[in-house]
Amino acid sequence: MAAAVAGVQDGSEAIAQLRFEQLARTHGYGEHAVVETYHDRVREAVEAAVDEAPRRLVHRRLAEQLEGVAGTPAERLAEHYAAAGLSGRAADHASRAAEHALRALAFDRAAESYAWAASLLPPDDARRAELEVQRAGALASAGRGAESARAYLRGARGVDVALGLELRRRAAEQLLASGHIDEGLEVVQPVLAHVGLALAPTPRRALLSWLGGRARLRLRLGGLSPSARRASDARAALGIDVCWTLTLGLNAVDMVRSADFATRGLIAALDAGDRARAGRALGYEAAISAFLGDRARALVVLGQLEALAGEDDYLRAQVQLVSGVIEAFTLGRWATALEHYRRAQALFDEKVPGAVRERATLALLTSWSLYYRGELGELARRTAAQEAAARARGDVYGEAILSNAAAWVRLAADDAAGAEDEVRARRAAWTARGFHLQHYQWLLASTHVDRYLGAGRRALARWHESWTPLVGSQLLRTRSNALVAHYERGTSAVQALGQGQAEAREIALGDARFIERAAVGWALPFVGLIRGGVAQIDGDAARARRELEAAARGFEAADMGLYAASVRLVLARAAASTGEPAAVAVQAAAAQAVAAYGVRAPARWAAMVSGL
Repeated sequence: MAAAVAGVQDGSEAIAQLRFEQLARTHGYGEHAVVETYHDRVREAVEAAVDEAPRRLVHRRLAEQLEGVAGTPAERLAEHYAAAGLSGRAADHASRAAEHALRALAFDRAAESYAWAASLLPPDDARRAELEVQRAGALASAGRGAESARAYLRGARGVDVALGLELRRRAAEQLLASGHIDEGLEVVQPVLAHVGLALAPTPRRALLSWLGGRARLRLRLGGLSPSARRASDARAALGIDVCWTLTLGLNAVDMVRSADFATRGLIAALDAGDRARAGRALGYEAAISAFLGDRARALVVLGQLEALAGEDDYLRAQVQLVSGVIEAFTLGRWATALEHYRRAQALFDEKVPGAVRERATLALLTSWSLYYRGELGELARRTAAQEAAARARGDVYGEAILSNAAAWVRLAADDAAGAEDEVRARRAAWTARGFHLQHYQWLLASTHVDRYLGAGRRALARWHESWTPLVGSQLLRTRSNALVAHYERGTSAVQALGQGQAEAREIALGDARFIERAAVGWALPFVGLIRGGVAQIDGDAARARRELEAAARGFEAADMGLYAASVRLVLARAAASTGEPAAVAVQAAAAQAVAAYGVRAPARWAAMVSGL
């Protein structure tokens, strides 16, 4: 090959002379022998002495020779053809290199190769747009949503209207999935207009649209055969897909608008007989039913999703994710939920590249189950890894959604200042419009920090300031959100009451009544926790003990061991206030039980949990 590239008739004689002069060396024998320069400085000196025209010729001959050798990396061929000035052929091989990287799931490398291929072509070459779209897909699979969106938008220039709209939809999906909410909503507007849809102007209007859609859906579910395939009408398919873009993009941000589009998209997919599109929307419908507290409906819809899933890896992952939501938020079976989440994670990791928003939502759900079970070490490990990955790919949503988890990890390490800084930084990076689930997460995290520091009055003031926008956001329509809001406000009110804020008593007792009326097993221990706290502050030691002991037993039954240990520490601390040596020993043991979960300052953690 070296002889052919050099244009030498007798390669053996030439190589022998080069070896004698210590300009080259060889390895191996026969047809497998390899020749290389004796030293890099020899190669550099010769290369510097070769003019441009012969240099290009050598690169061309090398590329043509290597092209006939099986297994030659496409990148190597692209490099030689590019150096030979044959940019079109170089672009073809760079594109092949990208395809090989995609098959190996090396999405970042694929994106780089697609970018390289596009850069080798003239600015007016139509293939550049196609390569930008392929690069955008690779970036999306790598989880780099904002970069993917930019590439999709570049690819949308100069293409036909239908393809341009689809590429704008994909760009919006990537922007929304990575937390660039305002920009994503702006990009998607022309697509919505084309298919005759619009964002509801207010959460209340979205709620009315959603409720109307759910009423129609109850009459419509059950009419899709597992053998159905895909919508045949391009405009109908785009309409279903843009509904899914907003369902996924606004999920865990603006839940009511997200649910509204989920219902619209599901009805359209069922009407079109589109199995895959109906399946992904059924997953959302089952999850939202669970969050609303309607376990029976959630199980019915989950059954329909399972029937459609078949061998579809994405839908199979959705089945596991939704199963976890049902187990966690309707029954409080945190360990079972974590097992479903683990299976969903494995499917997403091994079978479904990309799925950035689904992975982030899964991380959020997993963090709550780990927190309730007191698995703080695992929570810290997962949160650090997920945050680092989100930061590396510019995923604002992926970082923001773990605000609570990050705060819990910091507080367990007795780093309240760090927890405050975490919340402040994440809030500054988020959109200022509306009141989203992220704002609710920051409210929860901030009041956790307040109670940890014993600033109950400040914690209750935060709830007072945020309650109207929180209610207006419709987030409390989901039962799980409402329960958390009431027990967190209730425990903040207990601490504020202990600091002399008399009106906090009725707030605390009102929150306890709300939780009691909801009658959700895993949340009922918070009733005793709040009422016991009020009784203790009122000086009714006997009632406080009864209520708090009932709360501790309830938390143990609900597999919320750290909560139970924290309440028992509060009880032991009250008993030890008498100064009896036995009671003091019990308090030390109770503190040790809390510390065993990975809590560095047990008394402060117990104050955060109980307000006492």
